Amino acid sequence: MRYPGRRFDGNHRGGRRRAVTRAGLVTLAGTGLLVTMAAAPAAAARPESGWVNGGGGARTNSAPSVLNTGGIEYTAILGLDNRVWVAYNGNAFRQIPTGHETRHAPAIVTIAGRIAVFHTGTDGATYYTLLQNLENNSWSGWTRIPGNVVSVAPPSVSVLRRNVAAITVSASNGTLAVQRMEIQPGGTTYRTNYQELSGFRIPTDLPRGEAVVSWTWFNRVGNREMYMNVAAVGMDHHVWQGAYNVDNPSETLAPSQVPGGGVCESGIAAARGGPPDRVAAPGDSDYHSMSHQALACIGTDGNTWVNQTSNAGATYDGWNRTTDGAGPSNSQPSLAGAGNTLNLSIRWNGNANPRFPDNAVVEKSLF
Repeated sequence: MRYPGRRFDGNHRGGRRRAVTRAGLVTLAGTGLLVTMAAAPAAAARPESGWVNGGGGARTNSAPSVLNTGGIEYTAILGLDNRVWVAYNGNAFRQIPTGHETRHAPAIVTIAGRIAVFHTGTDGATYYTLLQNLENNSWSGWTRIPGNVVSVAPPSVSVLRRNVAAITVSASNGTLAVQRMEIQPGGTTYRTNYQELSGFRIPTDLPRGEAVVSWTWFNRVGNREMYMNVAAVGMDHHVWQGAYNVDNPSETLAPSQVPGGGVCESGIAAARGGPPDRVAAPGDSDYHSMSHQALACIGTDGNTWVNQTSNAGATYDGWNRTTDGAGPSNSQPSLAGAGNTLNLSIRWNGNANPRFPDNAVVEKSLF
């Protein structure tokens, strides 16, 4: 990742902190990096569940996207046919019937009380569909997000409030761009166009189609403006975190490197506990769960590494391999909040370890 006029690597920290800091930010770590390394210091390991085949006979070309809401767990995957498939509560995967092909992982979220799936089309535009009826597998047609950005990776979608989402894409010029989407009873509104975050640049040598950024957000306190935490794999393959004002993306907090060192050889994943569709304020019963966050990535050894925090990013446990055996994958992992825990899902590399079939959807719970 680069910031204007400066290269960020292991020898530099972020530039000056702008007035953004007065917002009383609750850091919701936005992404992870991984470790080539041997040496990341590990704090007390948290108990994890064992690995399980969560997708049955399903096979995927990318990391699964998981959503836990309303007592239901939804999982969206990119099928081997380049179509999007969705399952719920362990039932069989079913293809979203409104035809659309993609080469990238989908993203499933809840916005305005609706289940929505986003994906990057073969034309580089971002599209979404809304669930109409779960049992009948009925979905709306795919709607194109307006704007002239051509994306080369999966979209990253963060719900800021129940009906407002930030859609971030990796643009073909190597920068990041964000579009704001708001669903109201009278219809859906957007910004006039995507706004580019020119201070963030992504590497060009990650596997094609990998996402290189994840997003989480900050509490709306202090000046009552809304900020987005940004983390991306930098040009040095370390992970850097910064922030921007959602209403004014040109107002940024300069990136600094995520603690622990390491080298990321895939895209990154991040998630927090608590409600998936709103920010919990201090004193809210969900605030403690929201402070539990994790970052994950595939390291240079081809396995999944995880870095966790229980205090919203003030300190980290350090980068650790997963328990119950390493998690080999050829794609970035995914993380999803599930109340007071987090779920980790990967596309299993059966050639590296025959414990599960190649391209199976394999998952576990963290802490």
